[in-house]
Amino acid sequence: MLKHTISFLMLMCVGLCTLRAQSESTYAGVKCEGPFPKEIAQMLKERPSDANYTVRREVMQGNLIFGTKMNAYLDKIVENLLKDETQLRSQIHVYILRSAEVNAYATESGVLFVNLGMLAQVSNESELAFVLAHEISHFALGHKVYAESYYKRFDKNDGLEKWLEFQNELRQNEAAADKTAAERFFKNSNYSYADMMGIFDVLQYSDLPFSEVAFDRSYTESSCYQFPDKYFLTTVQPITNRDDRVDTLSTHPNIAKRRSAMNLQLARVSNDGRSAFVQSKELFEQVRKMARYACVELYLTEHEYDRAIYNINLLSKLYPNDPFLDEAKAVAWYGYSLHKNGSSTLEGVVTPYKQVEGEMQQVCHFMSKLSRTESSALALRFLWDCAQKYPENTMIQDMLESEMEILFVKNKMKHADFCDYPMGTDPATIPDEVETNANISNKYDRIRNQNVKVKPDPKFKTVNYMLCDLHGDSAFVALANRIIAAKEDEHVLNLVGKRKPSDEEKVYMDDFVVKVYDGKKTVKSDIHNRQKSEAMAKDVTQTLQKSVKHLKLESVSENAAQVANYSATEYNRFCKMQQWQHDVFSSKLGDDYSIFYQSRGMDEVTESLGVSKYVYAYATQGPAARVSGVGYLTIATTLLCPASFPVLVVNAALPRYQTEVQCGVLDINTGKVEAYETWTAKSKMSRTYIKSIIYNMLYDFKKGGKQ
Repeated sequence: MLKHTISFLMLMCVGLCTLRAQSESTYAGVKCEGPFPKEIAQMLKERPSDANYTVRREVMQGNLIFGTKMNAYLDKIVENLLKDETQLRSQIHVYILRSAEVNAYATESGVLFVNLGMLAQVSNESELAFVLAHEISHFALGHKVYAESYYKRFDKNDGLEKWLEFQNELRQNEAAADKTAAERFFKNSNYSYADMMGIFDVLQYSDLPFSEVAFDRSYTESSCYQFPDKYFLTTVQPITNRDDRVDTLSTHPNIAKRRSAMNLQLARVSNDGRSAFVQSKELFEQVRKMARYACVELYLTEHEYDRAIYNINLLSKLYPNDPFLDEAKAVAWYGYSLHKNGSSTLEGVVTPYKQVEGEMQQVCHFMSKLSRTESSALALRFLWDCAQKYPENTMIQDMLESEMEILFVKNKMKHADFCDYPMGTDPATIPDEVETNANISNKYDRIRNQNVKVKPDPKFKTVNYMLCDLHGDSAFVALANRIIAAKEDEHVLNLVGKRKPSDEEKVYMDDFVVKVYDGKKTVKSDIHNRQKSEAMAKDVTQTLQKSVKHLKLESVSENAAQVANYSATEYNRFCKMQQWQHDVFSSKLGDDYSIFYQSRGMDEVTESLGVSKYVYAYATQGPAARVSGVGYLTIATTLLCPASFPVLVVNAALPRYQTEVQCGVLDINTGKVEAYETWTAKSKMSRTYIKSIIYNMLYDFKKGGKQ
């Protein structure tokens, strides 16, 4: 008996440990570790040039990842590929970029970048090894990246023939890199040629999710309510991505050509003794899982909620009860609801479903059909479930309260708008309510103790049943009532607590961003525009700094020279600031309801830097439409008064430009706008005028905002 009891207890312990392991997430974000890479630091310290431009840009956007378990995994692959080439190995440095795009590339300095998206999509280590071997080949063969060296080869009179010649040279480089990767670097490794071939499928279908899994409608429905059938597609569009597309204007040969050339090359070699995995398969799966979780985080940060929701759904099937995925699901639906209920469009948030193939089309179609109130109620359900499961998660609690404001205040949904009975309930089967409380003796007691259930109404739609099971939850109702009451009082409280002039606040200043473009799709114009943009941005950034100083605002800014001397901890803090910016600027500024995903942990950043506000400025300058509103007015004037024809001719002959400027101050911890200025001019706006706009915005902030 004792033996059986002990066995039973041991099984119970194992079961509890297994359940706990399933409910605990192994993902806590991707953070750099160890010393800052010397070769990267050197590039940051050098004068900006075409050769180091790409590296500097990625580092200063907070995209560089170094020192992680994923980095160590890639380094080991490079060692396996270059075990017989010591000198070349010493020149190769591999890093990961915080990007969900399926891509990898090499620089002329021997720095190789592999995106998180590539790590998330590959099927085995051999595929990843070929990617690295391909990029190493570019460096070993001396191929130039998209650089100024190409720009210098083009004359202003060069035409299409010269451009096509350039594109053809790039395709030849890619073919040579494929060939060298297989016959030089793969040859002396143990990686499988056969398993490596799957990389061409990865590249061909790089825009698809991590896997193809049907999106079950039960994911969004419950026993209380169901959405109309028209919200769901009967059949999704089959995936028809071609591998033989015309590649004349592409920098890479099409996939069919690359696959065919590789098959011919591998026909002469043996695959005996080779393996899909040189390191353990378990380690590969851990690295891929981490990359996939990081991609989900990127989708949330960049507000690509259709991709986030689909991939979270399929990952949850593999890893149920994962706290990160539970949180991500709630955040994704909340973010989608913000955009759906805001004045901003769903562009970039939900891809038009007719442009999508495969099972993800179902998600995009469903999200496009939801009404504002339905999207809000659905987000509220996911947030409430997550808040009950993880009560210590303050970010989810804040988002929950924000969503309640959207549904109950912005959309003006009331208690009587939500039925207490499931969808499809026959009102005739509901018994009449009988007052049973003997203590209720007058109308005031009756008012205080009213608990009238809402019965089905013929006018009710799906949204009216979506909170059926929550409507009777006293905690849910109490929170909703508190949120509604607080919002009703907010106007008065805002008047009383109006922001005072800023005398002691320290602000964080980012580089002024200027984009100058001429509208021509050529290498020459791209390089020229970039150089012109950088020169103008540097000039105006100095003005921003001088304005802050003149207004006696304390400020903090970070440049490449400083970042070059950062520790991993400092660079992680810098990356967090960059991710926060991506999150904020992917949303609509000034939305009173927004709680930003990347705001979690920003209090540590602001305390470390001693800042509370973020100053930004952004401008674009380029050609405007030939005929605008003013143009039509000029034409109409000419028709009425032919004498003004010369004016029309002059306007038609002169080049047209448009300049747009936006600048503002944000509260870092809340993401709310403290000051904002925007201006659009149908001309090439002078630098002096742009500077005045920035100064006026900062002056308004200093004085407490416009009255």
